[in-house]
Amino acid sequence: MKNLFLRDASILLNMNEVSYSNNLNRLKKTFLICENNKINIQITIGKEFYLNNKADFDKIISNNLKKVKTITIHLTTSYDNLFSNDEDTKFFTLKLLELIKKVGRKIVGICIHPDHINSWKYLRNLNTKNNYLAIEVTDKKAKYGNKISQIQSILKNNKFLKVVIDTSHIKELAEDGVMTFDKFYKEFKNYIVEAQISDFGNFYKLKKIKTSHSLLHLNKDKILKNQIKLLKKNKKKINFVIEGLIPFEKKSSSYLKKEIKYIKKV
Repeated sequence: MKNLFLRDASILLNMNEVSYSNNLNRLKKTFLICENNKINIQITIGKEFYLNNKADFDKIISNNLKKVKTITIHLTTSYDNLFSNDEDTKFFTLKLLELIKKVGRKIVGICIHPDHINSWKYLRNLNTKNNYLAIEVTDKKAKYGNKISQIQSILKNNKFLKVVIDTSHIKELAEDGVMTFDKFYKEFKNYIVEAQISDFGNFYKLKKIKTSHSLLHLNKDKILKNQIKLLKKNKKKINFVIEGLIPFEKKSSSYLKKEIKYIKKV
């Protein structure tokens, strides 16, 4: 599948991990995994981590470009260091644009959680003619971006933005009575450019694995299956990102192969 991606933050390197981002070894491993499985990569770029490790980060990407056909980026930051109208965000944006220019048309999309944004003044420059800039519907615990009215407001005030749908987040919000997939899709179908696909819940047999983003094939949820079918049928150019957690070491390959097989079958 030309439009199938694996998010680097989905790779669990060892059982003691708490955070699945901001790790250069994970980035290198994910590039290799994507090459072996002939899929593309979604790279997680944290604001502070990227600025502190730009040279090494960019070098890894440049050295591994031939392993994938296309790249999407998932921007992240912390609540105490939001993307804002400040010099830090301005500097980050300029440096990321340098990478985008260097990589060229390999980078086809950038997504970000709306609760990480205080101002679009500088970040809006990441929306180029070769890639989309999109907001992702957030999960229940997020401070913003998990209500239809909030996403409507963001899109109304920022015409350059697109939308990323996350099946795990939508399932969680539906179970809590906040929104449904049908209402979300009806409202934003013309904006959707990317779908991050995983199941909400923990369906791994290993009790040490702590996650709320499970691989789809572990549970085979029929509702999620139909949602993905609808997205594929009606959105021909949509990018699908595998976001279920991939367990560590020897089992990682079999888990991913089963997930890819399941997605293709869907």
